[in-house]
Amino acid sequence: MTHAATNMRLKLPSTCLVLEIILMILFGTLVQYDYETDAKEWHEHKHNGSTDGDNDFYYRYPNGSLYSALSSVGGHAGSIRRTFGPQKLLKTENIWLMNPQFAGAAMIPTSLRDKEEMYFFFSEFNKTARVDEEPYRARIGRVCMVDEGGIKALLPDSWTTFLKARMMCGAGNTQQQYNNLRQAVVLTAQDKRAGVLYGLFSNAW
Repeated sequence: MTHAATNMRLKLPSTCLVLEIILMILFGTLVQYDYETDAKEWHEHKHNGSTDGDNDFYYRYPNGSLYSALSSVGGHAGSIRRTFGPQKLLKTENIWLMNPQFAGAAMIPTSLRDKEEMYFFFSEFNKTARVDEEPYRARIGRVCMVDEGGIKALLPDSWTTFLKARMMCGAGNTQQQYNNLRQAVVLTAQDKRAGVLYGLFSNAW
């Protein structure tokens, strides 16, 4: 091996280290976090810092779209939103949810993009409950990820694919139902529209 080649082998690691340090300095100086793309920061700013971080859920899709489920807190209505990304920014209407407290969110994977859906798991106030019933109902909500909102005269900035249904979880064959959903996790198989939901509930007694 020549003397020049030996010197090159010694200088190369030092040069790479210097370039890496320069890159780190430039990154720390020039790159700033964009709070406008942060759903939680947006919610805190919108509602003067009122947010329930334990009950808020966020999902960033590979194309850059950010989905958020924000629980009702401090007198502000909760919502399901697409808060950032290349697609149209959408939200739920206030009358669609009744003081929701979110427990989880999940995307069901599929190989067909137009079939992709986001699911949200939450408890909400049940305004039709009798005096001997719990004032909450466990719910599951869904939006299609290709949703681009309604027409100009009808729901232009709102989901058009939003659906919700009651989540039933009881004790055997009894009428007892658990309604206050605290946490939810979905385990799915890759590229299969199937999954298992695990939920943690609390009761009123």
